[in-house]
Amino acid sequence: MRRAIEDAQARIDTIARVHDHLWQRNEVTTVDLAEFLASLCSGLRSTALRHRLVYQAEAAPTVSIDRAIPVGLLVNELVTNAFKYAYPAGAGGEVRVILSQPDSDRICVEVSDHGQGLPAGFDLGLPTASLGMRMIDAVTRQLGGRLQALSAEPGARFVLDIGR
Repeated sequence: MRRAIEDAQARIDTIARVHDHLWQRNEVTTVDLAEFLASLCSGLRSTALRHRLVYQAEAAPTVSIDRAIPVGLLVNELVTNAFKYAYPAGAGGEVRVILSQPDSDRICVEVSDHGQGLPAGFDLGLPTASLGMRMIDAVTRQLGGRLQALSAEPGARFVLDIGR
């Protein structure tokens, strides 16, 4: 129960940081996604000191605030999951977030690690009791995107592909 409350608190803190970042700007209809994710990753770095979070922006697309918020929530959830589950208890490791824009109509966000990989039989499409996985599924659907869970050999790799 305590772990569930701590997880919920972490999600609330993330939502608060996301909104704080967005409302500090004069213009709140569009967001530089590269800058926004850089700020989010900076905040996430301070939550898991034994891990190394690397952020790389290969593009700087501008998106509506209605798209930026769910992308931020999804990245937060995937990075937090990697911090919790990718590396054996007590061990640290690297987690990477990469933003790219394969063409003018699409944006890709990748979160990967070099940890122990996905559990056998892991399938994003299966119903799950995990609040985090339900949130990831709901946010992906809200964005009208596609999320793939892949093996990184070693580790796991999640790739979100959305239209602009």
